[in-house]
Amino acid sequence: MADEVCLGPFVKTFGFGGGYFVYDVNTNRIVEVERVVYDVIDRWRDGDLLTDGEAIGWDYNDEEIDEAVETIRGAVAEHGLFSSHRPKRLAVGINSGEDVRRIHGNGFPQMVLELTKECNLDCRYCQVSGHYASSGTHSLHMGRDVLFEAIDFYYEKSRGDEQSHISFYGGEPLLRYGLMKEAVGYVRQKPEGSKYTFSFTTNGTLFNKEMIGFFIEHDFALLISLDGPKSMHDRYRVFRDGEGTFDTIIKNLELIRQYNRDYFDRNVSATCVVAPPFDKIDELFDFFSSHPLFKDMRGRGRVRASFVDTRETGFLKDIGLDEDAMKSSGVVETFIERFKQSLLERNYHFMSKEITLT
Repeated sequence: MADEVCLGPFVKTFGFGGGYFVYDVNTNRIVEVERVVYDVIDRWRDGDLLTDGEAIGWDYNDEEIDEAVETIRGAVAEHGLFSSHRPKRLAVGINSGEDVRRIHGNGFPQMVLELTKECNLDCRYCQVSGHYASSGTHSLHMGRDVLFEAIDFYYEKSRGDEQSHISFYGGEPLLRYGLMKEAVGYVRQKPEGSKYTFSFTTNGTLFNKEMIGFFIEHDFALLISLDGPKSMHDRYRVFRDGEGTFDTIIKNLELIRQYNRDYFDRNVSATCVVAPPFDKIDELFDFFSSHPLFKDMRGRGRVRASFVDTRETGFLKDIGLDEDAMKSSGVVETFIERFKQSLLERNYHFMSKEITLT
């Protein structure tokens, strides 16, 4: 029988900005490493180097290589990194009781709690706007008992983890701010409650000073929806009376930054929904690259972009654009590729000068 192939770590190495990085597929983590570790990792096999540095021609002494080896061994033992495991099959979703048992048995890196489907906005591209075949409802809420039961379940499943994360979602989760505070208090009073971190996604219109103080106290990560400059954002992201929300969100972002600049720079990110027609793409990138509130976010890759889901919707027809026309333009594909490149280059103008509509 042929010898079994000894696979190396399931990783991808890459350099960026003068640094060296390893993407660990099994943990879905990117780790910045020293150059010697970057070189050694590709020769790592089940606890040892495949061959010595002199045979490869590395410009490192034995002590440097030994230190790199110990660094890798420590990452394997302490953080579960650099495994050679390769998936034998790809499973999408939960298809059987065995899938449920496997997921429950492996623990959870985080739990997402959807506190409510209610929202104070009437965004015209929203899944519950009435433009979609399966619009759902704004009227569902998570009860207090269900919330605490979910936290207890997650707590038991994550007791062996060094850190656990809870994210709140909606609708607009700040409509249930009181319940969110109760959840944090319930977690903190547990024996291992200090290891938990928190975040939530919000439309950014409902902040007040009391809320901001609470989120800073518990070091919340905030993901705030903003679709670019006022002319783009207010086109679809509006209050229920049709009034645009841009000015309110900017005022609240400025309030958070004034309250604690360090917290703002570390913990606040923006998410941008890009919707057709694609007539102001240049303005979008100019906005995030030049506005004082977003320079630090942009520099750290903390502005995210997504596209309106155009499946089974009357949204495109309502704005005079059919789905086939949008697809044929190639704008979406161009935008995604150039957006990814702009994040790597830390330069949004790299995008804006070359997008064309066909």
